[in-house]
Amino acid sequence: MSRILPGPVMRATAAARTIHGVVCPPKKTVVLPDQPLTLSLEAIRELADQGKLEAATSACQMFVQQQPASAEAHYLLGVLLRAVGDESSAETALRRVLYLEPDHAGALEHLALAHDGQGNTARAHRLRSRMRVLAGEREQA
Repeated sequence: MSRILPGPVMRATAAARTIHGVVCPPKKTVVLPDQPLTLSLEAIRELADQGKLEAATSACQMFVQQQPASAEAHYLLGVLLRAVGDESSAETALRRVLYLEPDHAGALEHLALAHDGQGNTARAHRLRSRMRVLAGEREQA
């Protein structure tokens, strides 16, 4: 069973320091509990909405490790990884979403955007064609 925490406990480990003549704030250290705690996907989304992308990404990675069959968790991880600029890992997460849930429109769209960004327009076009086919199937149902 998972518990929801407001976030990792932070404490300062040193006084302000000077690097190349610039005064820098003290470093922070994350104090982790002995047992891994998992935030809910809703709490992870809230962290992301607050702009805490690194914390949300770390929490989502823990969630995926504990629930590897969750397509929604892999999708959220892929979106977060894209947001922090880790396109390679994001693509891996989004491909896992499609493995778990082949009709996941969000994963198809994010992968298409990633391929557009890499200049692979043919692959992006194939993904968007797949999305159109899926949308047509949903309209007919």
